[in-house]
Amino acid sequence: MKANKRIASIAIMIFSLWGSVLATAAPAKINSAVLSAYFGQSAGDYIIPGKPLVQQFGEALSGPPNKDVDVGNGLTLISGCRYKSCIEKGAVAIKSDNTVEAAGLIHFNCKADTKKSGASCSKNPTFTLFVPRNKKSLDAEISVLRWAHEYAPDATFETVTLEK
Repeated sequence: MKANKRIASIAIMIFSLWGSVLATAAPAKINSAVLSAYFGQSAGDYIIPGKPLVQQFGEALSGPPNKDVDVGNGLTLISGCRYKSCIEKGAVAIKSDNTVEAAGLIHFNCKADTKKSGASCSKNPTFTLFVPRNKKSLDAEISVLRWAHEYAPDATFETVTLEK
């Protein structure tokens, strides 16, 4: 009889734990739809001259990812570097509901070069912090700034305020 009660108690604990795991929010995920919702149609000369920010961040996160970092207040910092060019990097602070709160690029200001039919890039890195005009999240901005300081402490800094 005691063995049956013990088995029943263990089963209840396992099902309780299983239920709490299922109730936990899914981890944040980055995809083009999530980035499009944040950046809209904004474009610029960062990694690829004149291309939309969605594509710029796609490039910046195309290589080896870093480990996602829980930065508190429901935010996760997702970051990585560009495939075959890991000196170019991207980071996105995102909430568990897949809402981007801040984003940053370490890049070399690549601009179209009509003489070479390619791109001309700066020799020195720039870190660009992308923030929304409204509903700013200081925690998100700080997490992206810390990330940039870790990976490019000597980069020139600039902020771009998005229209959205």
